[in-house]
Amino acid sequence: MTWNLLFLLSLLFTFGAEGDIFGDNIFSPLQATKGSDFVVPCTFDVNGPPVQTIIWYFKEKEILRYDGQISSVDSRFSLNRDKTKDGIASLVISNITIPDAGAYTCSLLYSQGKRETKVYLDIQATPEIIITNNIVVRNKESVLRCSVIGLYPLDSDITWLRDGELLQETTVGDLERNPDGTYNINTIVTIVPTEENQYQTFSCKVQYYSHDAFQKDFQLIYGVPPSIQISSQPFWLNEEQTLICQVWGFYPESVAVNWFLNGIHVEASRIQRTTSSVVSSYQFTPTVQHWGTEISCVVEHGTLPSPLVEKVLVKEPDLKVKHRMVVRIFAVITLVAAAALLYHCNREKSG
Repeated sequence: MTWNLLFLLSLLFTFGAEGDIFGDNIFSPLQATKGSDFVVPCTFDVNGPPVQTIIWYFKEKEILRYDGQISSVDSRFSLNRDKTKDGIASLVISNITIPDAGAYTCSLLYSQGKRETKVYLDIQATPEIIITNNIVVRNKESVLRCSVIGLYPLDSDITWLRDGELLQETTVGDLERNPDGTYNINTIVTIVPTEENQYQTFSCKVQYYSHDAFQKDFQLIYGVPPSIQISSQPFWLNEEQTLICQVWGFYPESVAVNWFLNGIHVEASRIQRTTSSVVSSYQFTPTVQHWGTEISCVVEHGTLPSPLVEKVLVKEPDLKVKHRMVVRIFAVITLVAAAALLYHCNREKSG
């Protein structure tokens, strides 16, 4: 904002009907944008009594004084001393922050008294709007997701639009406060996309009550949800086994496949990827403490309203089954040995 424009704003907020430029006045709130530089206006009549000292207060605490020399409690607060010759005593605030919102008082000290003007300053942040999911499945319930980063103030409305028309079935998540005083929030909307929706524009919109609005426009991506299967063998005590989680048939390519042991994330032993499939391996050696443990393969994909989960229960094998397997193996070995012995005897007789 140029100084000429700021000067005009200063005059607008300080001149009265009679041309008397001070008096104990309170003006309507001004609005500044977080991160910007802002001028809080204050002027006086250079043809009137000389101003000896200019003092700025914020929430009734002195933040800047000018009596030939400038002293301030924060380097972000300043005053252009050259412009005081033109009757401008405006406060310049650099890099506006959320805590800068509140009441500012410009106090002009004369030899025979003082005059004050109070101005309220509101702060507004420009939010970043991120579409975190625009992947849907045709004719099936799908979820669109949007994250609003750096929201302030909270007196705002977050909505979803389709070609400018308001969508229902929206949900807004919990607020997360940032160190700078702004907030993050997630919002979703549930739709059943049709063929027609493919060519329409969807929007995630933030509307401040100050009438400033911000929105992110996007179009839908039609995808295919994944299928999942876990392959495993019976679990034997202290014998390592490799579990295989196969995920296939999905679009688009971005997919997350993770292993969990009783709900606790564990690292995969190996992951193989192609365009539309993932094979994830997990090596596991069961101990006595592992009986009853649940091993899960969890798949996250943009087409899924919630993660796809396949589970395997680690349970002690049936010893009868193992016994039968041992008997069968022993029987096969015996038959093979008997056949070999018979063959050897026949060869000796024929020789």
